[in-house]
Amino acid sequence: MPNDDIDVKNLESLEKYRSYTPYLRQAEEATRRQVWWKTYRGYVETADPAH
Repeated sequence: MPNDDIDVKNLESLEKYRSYTPYLRQAEEATRRQVWWKTYRGYVETADPAH
């Protein structure tokens, strides 16, 4: 198993995440990116307006 080397009897000894800032930054960047379904819809509507 992938995490066999982790001692689950003493979980407090494991290193914790120090900061959520990198995760928040990545999430904020992801929300600013254009999503594919909006681009596809715009492409289909311009290619075939009767669609």
